[in-house]
Amino acid sequence: MRELLTLLFEVEDDFDVVDTVRDGAQAIERATELEPDVILLDIAMPGMDGMAALPELRRALPNARIVVFSAFEERELAERALRIGADLYIEKGTTVTDLVARLRALRQTDATDGKLEA
Repeated sequence: MRELLTLLFEVEDDFDVVDTVRDGAQAIERATELEPDVILLDIAMPGMDGMAALPELRRALPNARIVVFSAFEERELAERALRIGADLYIEKGTTVTDLVARLRALRQTDATDGKLEA
């Protein structure tokens, strides 16, 4: 999935993929070093999963936009992700066009505009 998303964003002129990682601990480490504008975070990762990494990422990078990208369609999970720091929750079944459009829209919103759910 990481490779496919990387290829997707590489063809978009307004996105630059600065890194990809395999687990939540790496996500925290690399995001803290690189300070990206947007973090696309999967929930299902080995070791530290996305839900465990999310609050730490939010504390370390309060101005970053954090998007939880998940195969799980549970409303409770989406609500929890938004409550603990995600700016947006997108299900993996979302079309590529819609994913890119939602990430573009998220980048254009002010941090005070609130959280969005896909």
